[in-house]
Amino acid sequence: MGSAFWILPSPKERRLMALRNRALVDGFSVRFTDIETKRQDQDGDWYEINLICYASNPARHKPVSNKNFECFILDKSSGETGDEKLWVVEKNFNIEAKKQEQLIIDVQNCPALIKGLGFTGSSVRFYWLEDTQDLAKLAELEQFALSIWKNNFSTL
Repeated sequence: MGSAFWILPSPKERRLMALRNRALVDGFSVRFTDIETKRQDQDGDWYEINLICYASNPARHKPVSNKNFECFILDKSSGETGDEKLWVVEKNFNIEAKKQEQLIIDVQNCPALIKGLGFTGSSVRFYWLEDTQDLAKLAELEQFALSIWKNNFSTL
């Protein structure tokens, strides 16, 4: 009987399952990515983890842009405590350079949990570490990503 307990989800896995299920109920799509970021464990050792993508449809909040575009921006900082985020536009399709510069300025006040943002005419994605148990934080992260989308892409 004791060996059966290792197949049960850990408390952390159950918490993440509840968070992801709540996100699905709230209209997000949740998917795993191959994007990695550095993390530091309790012993001070660095390791890499994959980010989880939560996508939201701006049409729930405002009509979508009809222009075909895609933009992906990622935090390339080292991840050390106190290290400033270093935002880099990784993918750019139909976005002029001036708009990219404004985007980098706009994301400087990004919540710490967000490590990447993706934008298209019909979706807003944020890539994060799922470090919170607070489901209200999910709505806050979505609102931040949507505000960036509205300020930079809704008029395209």
